Amino acid sequence: HLSIRRQRQMCIRDSTNSSVQFLFDRKGVFKMAKQGVNLEELELDLIDYGAEDIQEDENEIYIYTRFADFGSMQKGLEAKGIVPISSEKQWIPLSTKEVTDAEADDVMKLIGMLEDDNDVLAVYHTMA
Repeated sequence: HLSIRRQRQMCIRDSTNSSVQFLFDRKGVFKMAKQGVNLEELELDLIDYGAEDIQEDENEIYIYTRFADFGSMQKGLEAKGIVPISSEKQWIPLSTKEVTDAEADDVMKLIGMLEDDNDVLAVYHTMA
């Protein structure tokens, strides 16, 4: 078993020199309430502000932009009178990996330990 210190040395690097950065794409992600929103109309309105992808689940809509278009999307939403629930820059995996339940438990334990460390700002993974 590796100590947390050794795991950090192996996994955590300066974001500009990350050995796994190529597995992710930096995106702007805006989350908004779905209630009363015409998704097709919203998509047409937000393309000019940099919307690349819009996804929905039962209660929320997620708008994805290129990292460089984050500010433009913020201004576009503001101009349309839309207040997002959240807006942040995230590392989105380019591909995901299926894992067993046991592997997922182990990975989630490691992620939990990393997130509990005050020096860790965020943890991203490619687990499906």
